[in-house]
Parts: sequence; structure tokens; C-alpha cells
Amino acid sequence: MKFFKKKKGKTLDEAHEHLGKSLKGIDENIDRYNKELNVIKQKIEEEKNKKPVNQYVIESLRKKAAILIKRKKVYEDNKDNTLGIQFNIDQVKFASDNIKMSIDTCETLKNSAKVLKKNMKKVNINKMEKLQDDLFDIIEDTKEISEILSSSYNIPEEMNEHEIDAELSLIEDTIMDEEAVEEDITSYIKKEDETNVNKEVEPVNEQPIEKENSVKEEKKVKFAEKPKINVVADRTS
Repeated sequence: MKFFKKKKGKTLDEAHEHLGKSLKGIDENIDRYNKELNVIKQKIEEEKNKKPVNQYVIESLRKKAAILIKRKKVYEDNKDNTLGIQFNIDQVKFASDNIKMSIDTCETLKNSAKVLKKNMKKVNINKMEKLQDDLFDIIEDTKEISEILSSSYNIPEEMNEHEIDAELSLIEDTIMDEEAVEEDITSYIKKEDETNVNKEVEPVNEQPIEKENSVKEEKKVKFAEKPKINVVADRTS
């Protein structure tokens, strides 16, 4: 009686996923060390700018930076090794996938060949050839019928060069005449529009109004020139 079951080995996908998590953790540590080193670098620059410069503080910061750099290099070496392992797993995975794909393709081709053989037994090549010939004859007959029905009556089959040139010249003359008529019509319409516009804009005769104004002004002047009556003199007399 077996109390412990044998553990199954990890698949390539599981191994690839595990390496991906490891690489993620390594990158996080490297980023953390880079940030700490950047802070130390800034502190060293600040100490150098101070007067007087404290060399003891600068040396202690450099020692701390050296420790962090050594740890960072360890993580970088581990990252390189992990990337190499991941690359090898990828190569094996690709090869395994290609083999599976080849096996599936062979099985599919075998099944397709069986189906094709089974269906080919239902097909009679001689009947297919006869059917093809019958269809070709039918299509040719329909073409001949359509040509007969589409033929026109009382139309000469052939024309010589002189007749063709004469017809083309007549067509050109008719086109030129139509264009001339269109130009005459458009020019006539433009003239009519211009005359209508001039009539609408024609100024109103304002001479009677001016005459009335002048008569009124003359009357005012005459009234102003009349001698005033001495009302006081008349009363005393």
C-alpha cells in the first residue's frame, strides 16, 4: 500500500513561469539598489560642495556605495544565469511544440486521405466528363441564340473609310452648333439680368421735392423783409 503518491514533474510551461517570477524579483532588487546608489551619489556631491569638506563623511558614503554595488553585481550575475536557463527552456519548448504540431498534421492528413478515398468512390469520372461536355454544348447554343436575337434589321454590316469620316464630321458639326446655341442663350440671360438690376437701382427723381423746399424758403425770406408795424405809434395817434 502506497501512502505517498509520486510527484509529477514540472512541465516546460511551469518551469518557464517560475523563471519569469524569479527574473521579476531580481529586477526589483536591482532597481532598489540603483535608487540607493543614486541617493548616496547626491549626498557625496553635497558634501563636496560644502566648505570645509568633511572627508570622513565622504569616505563612509563611498564604503556604503561599494557594498551596495557588490550586492547589485551578484543580482546582475544571477539575472544573466536565469536568462540563459530561460532561453534554453524556450528552445526546448519550441522544439516540443513543433513535434506536436507535426504529429497533429500527420493525423489530420491521414484522416483527410481516408475521407477523400471514401468520397472518390462515389464519383464517376466518365459521368463528370459527359456532364462537362453537355454543359459546354448548352453554353455554345445559348451564345448562338443570343447572337441571332440581338442582330438588328436593315443595318449595313460594313462601312468604308469615307462614310465613317463623313459621319464623324457631321457629329462634330452638330456638337459645335449646340455649343453655340447654349452660348447665345447664356449671354441673352445675362443681358436680361443686367437690365433688370439697372432698373431696380435707378434713382428716384427728387426734383419736385427740391422745388417745394426752395419755394418755402423764398416765402420765409419775404416775410422777414416786411416792415414791422409800430403798434405804439398808432396807439398815441
